[in-house]
Amino acid sequence: MINRYNRKKEPIPVVPRTMKIVNPDGTVTRSGQLLLEQLQDVGAVEVEDYEKATFVIYETAVGTNVTNLLPAQRSGIAMDADIVPKQDVDADFTFDIFLTRAEEPFATRASIFGTEKLTAPAGTLAGEVVTQTVFREEALPIRIQDVLSGDILESDGTGVYTIVLKWRVE
Repeated sequence: MINRYNRKKEPIPVVPRTMKIVNPDGTVTRSGQLLLEQLQDVGAVEVEDYEKATFVIYETAVGTNVTNLLPAQRSGIAMDADIVPKQDVDADFTFDIFLTRAEEPFATRASIFGTEKLTAPAGTLAGEVVTQTVFREEALPIRIQDVLSGDILESDGTGVYTIVLKWRVE
């Protein structure tokens, strides 16, 4: 099929459907990779790789171990943690992410944050991202099979929150 509205001398073929360049999980498809290679010089470009742990909190009463236990699949250094409310926030919601080293018993779990925890303050709008980039260590390592879990420290018991911890894979 040829685009009949093309005023150039060389016909431009019409693509019959939208080409997927990104998979649902955010990785680039093979078609997308080929397209990107055509659009840029592909020298020794180093692309940073990230891993994420996502907690979706539906039951928001204050509590300990309120999340699934998420084992880390790849090692890296903690970069940031985001909290996103699904509704406007009426009262502060404070969440803490805990790390249990793979070789340690679960009772030894420790907060990844210092004194300032991950908080969506009252007045945060639905969909607004609140980011915490300060951890208990400047370069907090997360290793394969370390276990992540979470506690709700402060809440009025309402709302739904998505919390995402991201680390740079090394």
